[in-house]
Amino acid sequence: MNKKNTCAGFAILLTLLCSTGAQAAGIVWKHSLSEGLRQAKATHKLVMLDIYTDWCYWCKRLDTDTYPKEPVIKAASQVVPVKLNAEKSAEGREAASKYQVTGYPSILFLNGDGGVVGKITGYETAEPFAASINQYVEVYNSLPILESKFRSDPSNGALGLKLIKLYASTGAVQKAAAILPHIERADPKGSKGYLTDAYLAMGDMDQNKGDYTTARSMFHKALATANLPKQKAYAHISIAVCYLQQNQLEPAIPELKETAAIPGCPPNLKEAAVSYLSRIAAYQSAHKGKK
Repeated sequence: MNKKNTCAGFAILLTLLCSTGAQAAGIVWKHSLSEGLRQAKATHKLVMLDIYTDWCYWCKRLDTDTYPKEPVIKAASQVVPVKLNAEKSAEGREAASKYQVTGYPSILFLNGDGGVVGKITGYETAEPFAASINQYVEVYNSLPILESKFRSDPSNGALGLKLIKLYASTGAVQKAAAILPHIERADPKGSKGYLTDAYLAMGDMDQNKGDYTTARSMFHKALATANLPKQKAYAHISIAVCYLQQNQLEPAIPELKETAAIPGCPPNLKEAAVSYLSRIAAYQSAHKGKK
C-alpha cells in the first residue's frame, strides 16, 4: 500500500473518530418530561427543561452556539436535559401552559416533583448559561443542608446571608424575607457586613421582579448600614437604576453622582455611573424644550 495514501487514510480515520467523540460528549436530550422527572427524582438531580418552537430564531442559536460549548456540556452533566416543542408535542403544550411560558426559548430548572427552582428566559451565550446551570445546581444541592443548619443555629448571620443569597438567586421572595429578621438581630448595626449584603441581595431580587419601590427601600437600608465603598457604591447605583427603569431621570442623577464620588468606588461601578450620567445629559439635551 502507498505510504502517502496510508497516512491520509489514518488522518481521515482520526478525524472521524474525533468527530464521533465530540458528538458523543455533547448534551444528550430526552424528549419526555415525565421520564426526565422520574430520572431526576431517582438521582436527586434537576431537570433542565428547554421549551422551544420551530420558528424561534434564538432557540436555534442556543442549539448552534451555546449548547455545543464545553462549559455548557460540562454544567449540563449535572442535570437531566429535556427538550420539548411547545407546539408540536403534547407534553410541550402542557408544560408551556402549566409553567406559563410566554416567550421562547424558556429554560426551566425543575426538581423531581416538577417544582420550578430557577429559569433562563431567552438566549444566553455559553459562559453565562453554564454559570446559571451551576448556580441552580448549587442551590438545589446546598439548600437542604443549609436550611437544616440554620434551623439549629438561627443566630448565625453568615449562614443566614448565604441562604438569603441562594433564595434571592431563584426569586424565593417569602423564604428570603423570613431569613432577614434573623440577620437583623445577628448584625443589627451591619458591623459584620452580613446585614448590608443581605439588604443588597433582597434589593436585587425585588428589582429583578420589577418591584422597584421595595427594591429602593432595601438599597436605602443597605446604605444606612454600609461600611465598605463597594457596598455604598452598589447601593447608590442600584437605586439610580430602579429610577431609570421607571423612566425617572431626575432622581437618578444625584444617586449616580454619589456613586462616582465615593472614595474607593470600584472602577466598574464608577464607569457605569459616569456612563449613565453622560447618556442622561445627552437625552435631556436632545429633548430640551420638548414636551
